[in-house]
Amino acid sequence: TPLEPELQFRLAELYMRRSKTDRFFEVHRESETVVHLAPRLVKEASSRANVEKAVSMYAAIQQKWVDFAQMDLVIFNHAFARQTLDQEKAAEALYQQLISKYANSPLVADAHLAIGEINFNRGQFQPALEHFNAVKRYPESRVYPYGLYKAAWTHYNMHNPEQGLRKLEEVVTYGKFVAQNKMD
Repeated sequence: TPLEPELQFRLAELYMRRSKTDRFFEVHRESETVVHLAPRLVKEASSRANVEKAVSMYAAIQQKWVDFAQMDLVIFNHAFARQTLDQEKAAEALYQQLISKYANSPLVADAHLAIGEINFNRGQFQPALEHFNAVKRYPESRVYPYGLYKAAWTHYNMHNPEQGLRKLEEVVTYGKFVAQNKMD
């Protein structure tokens, strides 16, 4: 039915939420209190398995319902889930797909930031900087100030502290602008 992709998408989101709960139980497996309160849940907890289920659902939605109205969100969540599983190449390809196919999506800035982070963590600072700078094209995005901040640190890591300092000053200036205009 037309509702099926929406239901599949919601199921994938539930798997991602469950992975967070399972992560809590995994971290607290040695806690007597937690084990006492929920022994079966603690024993069966598998954050990774739930993220893998979500990845499977997102991939199926992308394959089966290519015209799904929220495909940009499906792709973004799929990329994020892959990134959670340390499948960075797959995640980066999905983020790039979002950027190229859904240029008007409000998630494009987030996708640029995510690709920038992946490259930054690899020590590939020039491509990271390109993506952090791309976030500047979306000043209304919630990730805008963080993109500026990460660009500053990227300049620092590229042995350009003067430019990094200027970027950090941009972050401060933006923060003051937000405070003065009582923006959220």
